[in-house]
Amino acid sequence: MKKRLPFVSIIVDNWNGKHFLGRCFDSVLAQNYPNYELIVIDDASGDGSAEFIKKNYPQVRLIENKKHVGFAIANNQGIKVARGEYVLLLNNDTKVTKNFLFPLVDLLEKDSSVAAAQSKILVMDDPTLLDDVASFLTPFGFLYHIGFWEKDKKEFNQRRITFSPKGACFFIRKKVLDKVGLMDDRFYCYFEETDLAWRMWLAGYQILYEPNSVIYHVIAGSMKKQTSANRDFLAIKNRLNSLLTNLSLPSLVMIIPLHLIFLAGFAGFYLIRGRWKNLAAIVRAIFWNLKEAGSTCKKRSWVQKKVRKVSDWVIFSQILRIPPKGYYLNFIKIYLTAGDRKLWKK
Repeated sequence: MKKRLPFVSIIVDNWNGKHFLGRCFDSVLAQNYPNYELIVIDDASGDGSAEFIKKNYPQVRLIENKKHVGFAIANNQGIKVARGEYVLLLNNDTKVTKNFLFPLVDLLEKDSSVAAAQSKILVMDDPTLLDDVASFLTPFGFLYHIGFWEKDKKEFNQRRITFSPKGACFFIRKKVLDKVGLMDDRFYCYFEETDLAWRMWLAGYQILYEPNSVIYHVIAGSMKKQTSANRDFLAIKNRLNSLLTNLSLPSLVMIIPLHLIFLAGFAGFYLIRGRWKNLAAIVRAIFWNLKEAGSTCKKRSWVQKKVRKVSDWVIFSQILRIPPKGYYLNFIKIYLTAGDRKLWKK
């Protein structure tokens, strides 16, 4: 008997990423999995991306936005028109390997408790380095990324749980989205994939890292246009909103105060360094959540009453980790020196 090959919808959001598209599309079209479609949402690019796609990749299903809407809404657009049993959210600044889809499909086909999976993601400019393996939640409400900027080695060749897959390569069982919803339209970008993944965990599913599926990624290549202050604003407002939405009340009482203390520490650091825009970004993020309290309460009520099937304590036993000392300092250092280490290369 022939092995079942379910239809997969590969969705690429593009905003002024014309310089990435040829490499990304060529690798997708050259991969060996035969039963798929490639959907591209051009999010009101001003660099000729749509014309480039029409001329060079007529087989691509192109959706052109007249107004820029951001990563979350654009990917939701793609999911809504996708015909696949599975959907893959893929960044435009990636390159996939020939057999990358088979392990992802095989994993979800064999285990119905798995809602989604992430490939092994290597740094485009230096494939000996990992971009990301798995991400876990900390007791402070931040994420702890396993394998970030580490040498690829044997221990990372084992399948493992991840709380939040990286949005650069997020493989999803589409019918799960009917239960947990799509990405939050209010998020624009940053933490939107984590917020979605969190609801999958609440619904009783697992998410796994699949090392036999390999892709390459330009670290933060698609987000290079964002200023440091705007990245802070988006990341802080979305992370705080996701905590307020997805945590149970007892967990909320424990984690939110710790999270706010950490934010106060970041604010103090920016104040001492005279980084007024970054300081203002933290304040703006908090006030945004106050302004959005009504819609957040509605979303929280839906998540807690309709989506949640398991308690936080069951989930925390799998996805909660305390990072090693100095982890966040090293994490920040890597991003601050990214330009010098040629991580922005096309």
